[in-house]
Amino acid sequence: MSAYTSLNYTYLLTFFIAILRVSAQLQDPTYAGHSCSDRISTNNVYLSNLKSLLTSFSNSHASLFSEGFNFLAKGQDNGTVFGIFLCRGDLSPDVCRECVLFASSNTQSRCLRGKELLIQYDECMLGYSDRNIFMDGIRTWSTPTIITWNNQSVRPDRFKDAMFSLMNKSSMEAADSKEKRFAVNKSRFTLSQTLYAFVQCIPDL
Repeated sequence: MSAYTSLNYTYLLTFFIAILRVSAQLQDPTYAGHSCSDRISTNNVYLSNLKSLLTSFSNSHASLFSEGFNFLAKGQDNGTVFGIFLCRGDLSPDVCRECVLFASSNTQSRCLRGKELLIQYDECMLGYSDRNIFMDGIRTWSTPTIITWNNQSVRPDRFKDAMFSLMNKSSMEAADSKEKRFAVNKSRFTLSQTLYAFVQCIPDL
């Protein structure tokens, strides 16, 4: 079985190939990885606005956790911080909220004073930046990328064909869905192995 996770804001599309783990209600999220900028902030105004942003995420209206998505900006001029969270499309609002709360409270331990962070759990992702990632309605944040995998061997030619076919099908279904831009599919890879695909786009596309 192979697992692959990639987040890339350049293309505004979140791809996952993974065995989906069913998350127990209100347990701590399962950490997947993070990307922290090596650009360090010495601007106390920015750090104060970041704290305000994370608090606002934690206190988001219940409807936003139902949608599983929110983006905000706090501050002005060079002290502005831009942020986003996205929860997995098959999760309840309560699980989404708990993941965002957990992620918000763990940013400092993962990225002390960094100007840009993307942190990912199985249940949600959360990111912030000092760059205007929503400029002109188009997200331009291209830095953070997280990839996870395992080391089990597969036949590259067969796996590549099966993966692209399944991902293409899932991407089209996600793009055509009316609410969360989310799709999950699976296909038989071998007699004993199944390939799983999970695709999620930013919901407001």
